[in-house]
Amino acid sequence: MRSPSEAASSRRMPIRTGWPRAARTSSTRSWPEDPEFLAEIPAGRYATTEEIGKLARFLVSDDAAYINGESIRIDGGAARSL
Repeated sequence: MRSPSEAASSRRMPIRTGWPRAARTSSTRSWPEDPEFLAEIPAGRYATTEEIGKLARFLVSDDAAYINGESIRIDGGAARSL
């Protein structure tokens, strides 16, 4: 069985996603700042919609043409992946 990215790439449709953890949006602006939650994020803040938008624009651009089957975290370092 082929993965979704393998199946889609044969039709020249790469699979690329952005995975935000927490962002300030019009829906979340009224949420109080939670120091304990923000302490889990090395950046110490929520992502902005502009930052998430920049990742989305990159992922659909020709500059990301060789990226396929990837999900890129935009979490201020919260995942702490190696």
